[in-house]
Amino acid sequence: EAGLHAPKALESRVKNRTAANASVVDFGVRRASVTVSVAQEEARDRVILKEKADTEAQLLEEAAQESLRAKELSNAAAEENLAKQKQIDESSHEANTDFFFPSD
Repeated sequence: EAGLHAPKALESRVKNRTAANASVVDFGVRRASVTVSVAQEEARDRVILKEKADTEAQLLEEAAQESLRAKELSNAAAEENLAKQKQIDESSHEANTDFFFPSD
């Protein structure tokens, strides 16, 4: 009788081992799937960060251009004010000269 149960015991062990191996393979597949999902999420995050960095760089460039335009306008206004002040000074000098030294 012991000889009759040996093939069934062997078959049972083989089935158990096969089930265990299948379980290990299934775990490996799930683990690989999670690893791929995490890698995809990290890639999406990197794309988002790059887009954000590109946007910030563009905004900084626009701000630099605005600053340059403001400086140019300020310089032009300063030159205009200097020219007006020079004109006022010349007019004032002429008026003083005419007052103290009339031409008549």
